Amino acid sequence: MKNVILIFCLFSGFSYSQNCSQVVYPNMPPNNNHIYTNMTVTDSAGGNYYVCSGVTLTMTYSAGCNYQLEDNATLIIQDHEGDNVVAKGNCTITDYSTTMIVVSMESTSTLSKPNDPFNYVVFNCNPTVFDYSMVGGSSPCSLDVSENEIKTKLLPHPNPVERDGSITINVSSVKAEIYNTSGKLLSSYNTTGKDHIELTGLESGTYLLVVTLNDGNRINSKIVVK
Repeated sequence: MKNVILIFCLFSGFSYSQNCSQVVYPNMPPNNNHIYTNMTVTDSAGGNYYVCSGVTLTMTYSAGCNYQLEDNATLIIQDHEGDNVVAKGNCTITDYSTTMIVVSMESTSTLSKPNDPFNYVVFNCNPTVFDYSMVGGSSPCSLDVSENEIKTKLLPHPNPVERDGSITINVSSVKAEIYNTSGKLLSSYNTTGKDHIELTGLESGTYLLVVTLNDGNRINSKIVVK
């Protein structure tokens, strides 16, 4: 019995120090999700959630999800099965479940588990670092309101598109790139003065279209090839 208690103490309610770094992946729901405004998600399994500064994400139930929190973000989890959280500074994390949660965070962030106060493992990050290389080199949260409006208007069509077909884009741009779901660049197109892209050599499946605007900002959209 003493051995059981000792093992439990080693893995619950303890904090450790380490360097924390994670890659931020492009916004491709339902697997990878960027949260720009306050939102409630009712059910998610295995999803990645990147939460912008000052934004509150509430999860009613999640299983095996991964969360990346920018400074001053808030995460509320009602119930989960084995979630993982990586947070920058001044974040607030509240877990109402009785399941163990693993949190990597800077010292100015806080974790509370009202219904099971000691069932957690915390890694103290010095500091937390996010790698933005797959989302244009900077945080997607840096987009201002007008740019986010542009992002919602991108909407390439037709989508889904036939193999070796073409898609039309609704924004002025200089370059378009096609990535697979693993983040590998497959094709790059010069789109200056053009409103369409000829897609060649793509197998049936889901891809990420990344468009570089005239002002240098990058926006993305999911496309499906039949």
